[in-house]
Amino acid sequence: GGGYVSPNSSSRGGGALSSVRSEHKHVQERQQWFKEFDEIEKLWAQKFTTQEALWHVRVKEQEEIFQEKQNESQNKILSLEKELENLKQQLKSQQTASSSVTTAHQSPSHATLTTQHTPKAVPRLGLEISDCKASSPHKSNGTLFGVKVVSVSPNSPGFAGGVHAGDIITQFSCGTPIYDRATFREAMRTLCPTSVLTLMVVRNGTEQQVTLYPYAAGDSAVHI
Repeated sequence: GGGYVSPNSSSRGGGALSSVRSEHKHVQERQQWFKEFDEIEKLWAQKFTTQEALWHVRVKEQEEIFQEKQNESQNKILSLEKELENLKQQLKSQQTASSSVTTAHQSPSHATLTTQHTPKAVPRLGLEISDCKASSPHKSNGTLFGVKVVSVSPNSPGFAGGVHAGDIITQFSCGTPIYDRATFREAMRTLCPTSVLTLMVVRNGTEQQVTLYPYAAGDSAVHI
């Protein structure tokens, strides 16, 4: 009546309690393991985020460096193009200056040649003359000299001054003797184109003076 407890019954009760306790322990261990796993996962996620952020930073830095290098290259190219343009301008200026100097050096020579080949303006009388021939000589002290007037152009200084065809011009009023056409033209070249000219002529064996008012013109082989 006092309640008998079987030893086996006590043993079964103790085993159940122990089993419950063991299960509880396993649950706690699993919970702890999951907790640690979560923490590890968080750490890895945090580390990955940090690495990704660092990677983005490095990529951005590399992009900035590349852009900077590209800008430097473009600036160098622009600088070289500007230098090339300056060199072209300098070369063009030097060529222009060289051309100007060459022209300046050549101009006097050209002017000299032009002066040498441009006939000097001499007085023109409108006379056609020839050397005196043996058939109509005019001699002084045995020397043949003078030029014969072959023809006189109308409205010329010779015509206005009274020179006639057949007259023999022997001397200028300045005292220059005339021996032939060469000396006559040479004497004419020494005169001013607008000078008043007095000639000594022999007409029908008589020497007389005629006064002419020449006009300037180019030289001629026959007409004076």
